[in-house]
Amino acid sequence: MDKKGRFADLPARCLALCIGLAIMAFGVAFSIKAALGTAPISSVPYVAGVVSGLSVGTTTVFVNVLLVALQILVLRRRFELFKLLQIPAVVVFGVMIDLGGAALAPIRYSGYWQQWILCAAASCWWPWASAWR
Repeated sequence: MDKKGRFADLPARCLALCIGLAIMAFGVAFSIKAALGTAPISSVPYVAGVVSGLSVGTTTVFVNVLLVALQILVLRRRFELFKLLQIPAVVVFGVMIDLGGAALAPIRYSGYWQQWILCAAASCWWPWASAWR
């Protein structure tokens, strides 16, 4: 396949990736808003955000860039430069987490059952994100 054919669907694939990242980020925001715990991959950025005062989206970017750096250290010469595209994707993801958190900020809850509804909403977002990625 020539280069033109290989990249013909690139804009559609990038759009699908961004939609999937946005859905997944809203799932993270719902999970944090519910205050019943976060997904394991979001727990370190969440705690780092609480400790540092930075937003969860910002700390998500920092943590994931650190993970890419560790990947480079482990793989050394086998690390493909193409894999650096993880960094722009995680920046989009971090921004979307912050946007999701801002969109959900007005939501208030007073009971445990309401927290569970938010937690269930977070769980409903994940399959959609997987479908779009």
